[in-house]
Amino acid sequence: MDHVYKLYPSADIYFTGISLGASLGVKYLGAYKEHSRVKGMVSIANPFDVYKAAASANSWKNIIYGQFLTQKLSEKVEFNRQAIEEWSKEKNVSLDFNHIRKAKTTFEFDRRFTFKIVEQHNDSSIYYQLFSCQHDVGNIDVPVMFIQSKNDPISRVDFIPMDVIKKKPNFITVLTPKGAHVEFFVGFGAQRVS
Repeated sequence: MDHVYKLYPSADIYFTGISLGASLGVKYLGAYKEHSRVKGMVSIANPFDVYKAAASANSWKNIIYGQFLTQKLSEKVEFNRQAIEEWSKEKNVSLDFNHIRKAKTTFEFDRRFTFKIVEQHNDSSIYYQLFSCQHDVGNIDVPVMFIQSKNDPISRVDFIPMDVIKKKPNFITVLTPKGAHVEFFVGFGAQRVS
């Protein structure tokens, strides 16, 4: 953010965050409010507690989401394989790319890849708190609009710290009746826009 502030010293800055990006944006606003020039934010499908959201995505009920997310993470590793291989040789870190590709959950992916790269962590429940914002929400003084779907299987409504949000006059919460994760389809003729 210091780089952005230097590039645009007099600009008003606003955040829009989706899913994990929403959690990171809210965390930033709460943790750095004294140094922030951000004027407001729209938070979409925020998981608030990233570990609980990952556990929900990896549960049998929502296994399709967990497997899809894990597949996308594995694809990112494969896409960046050359750079990762160079880094791992330089750092003397052993990675088994076939083993990484076979991970079925994000937690397996963490054990096979993430925690070999980020050495200071080896537990998803602790690591994911670095990206979770549920404890930072109450520290925010700028306007924030939270947009969530009531049936989101990952960023579940019961993860939203409503008791904190309701006390803040600078917050607005929009709860759509349906939508799933990062999608808000409501009504008979609802269509995806791409």
